[in-house]
Amino acid sequence: MPNTYTPVLRPRSNERQVIRSFGGLAEYIDAGRDLNLKPLIEVESDTDLSNLDPFRDAGDVVLVDLPQYQTQYSTRLSEPINQTIEQYGSREEFFRANSAEIAIPTVSSLADPPVEYGIHKSIQLALEDTFDRIAHRLLLRTRKGGFDDGQKSDIRELADLARTESDVVLFDVVDVGYQQEGILKEDLSFLADTFQRYETGVLNVFDPMEDQNVNHTPNLADDLDCKIFGDFAIDKRFPPKNGGPPPAVHLRHYYPNHGEVKKFEGEDYEEAANQLVGWADYKADHCEYCREANNAVKEEEYGNPSKWKRIRMGHYIESALKNQI
Repeated sequence: MPNTYTPVLRPRSNERQVIRSFGGLAEYIDAGRDLNLKPLIEVESDTDLSNLDPFRDAGDVVLVDLPQYQTQYSTRLSEPINQTIEQYGSREEFFRANSAEIAIPTVSSLADPPVEYGIHKSIQLALEDTFDRIAHRLLLRTRKGGFDDGQKSDIRELADLARTESDVVLFDVVDVGYQQEGILKEDLSFLADTFQRYETGVLNVFDPMEDQNVNHTPNLADDLDCKIFGDFAIDKRFPPKNGGPPPAVHLRHYYPNHGEVKKFEGEDYEEAANQLVGWADYKADHCEYCREANNAVKEEEYGNPSKWKRIRMGHYIESALKNQI
């Protein structure tokens, strides 16, 4: 099985609060932690780099991506990322200029199919004299077919170019729709074979925000002999530009050791929280986040969306690190 969990996070207030609970003394006191923690942080600008300390404190190492793929969609991240790339001239210049703050720069392509994987080669060449380690986040889009010959050629060239002793390659699935046999499994198998000499990982064969509530990622990583698995820790890949409360409340809660996310609904947080805590398989003593949910019901202090985001993310990360997948 994989030995490392890589949550894909943004360095915002809720995420920083959650990750702090996995750092400091907690990292050593909690004997139940079975997996390493290597967060992958999607930053918008150089300002975000000053918010990475909680992630460094909790994780073995922090990967940093300036995810240009977000600019292809109308997301909360698209405008600031475009501004940062314009300010520095390119992503590689952003990484080089901020090398003192970045342990492992992470290269992702644009996401619209067909994905151009050649960018990974050029950025590898631009960064390898500055960084001892580089991570490549290969975005998979399968709805219009698997890899074509040109994509396979670019991927093989990257495997020949990158450094097997230090660089990391992550297979990041954008189109979930996982089936036991099919295009996605074929493409993942091709990547695993091509990068078998590298430290590799599988990300995001799991999207409970879009009702892909079964977590296939760790088992697929195991099948492909990858040591890393990761995901957005029950959050959206593409954060909407304008937030706001939904017409009804949906609380999502990972079902440890069962590999799926359960959804509890209500007209408000009181109703949804009572549904969650009243679930027959709910365990209030699982972690501090489960205790927080239980106390919210007991004390009738139901809080707001931020509170429940922290509860769902913290409980899931705790489950992942305890290998309760």
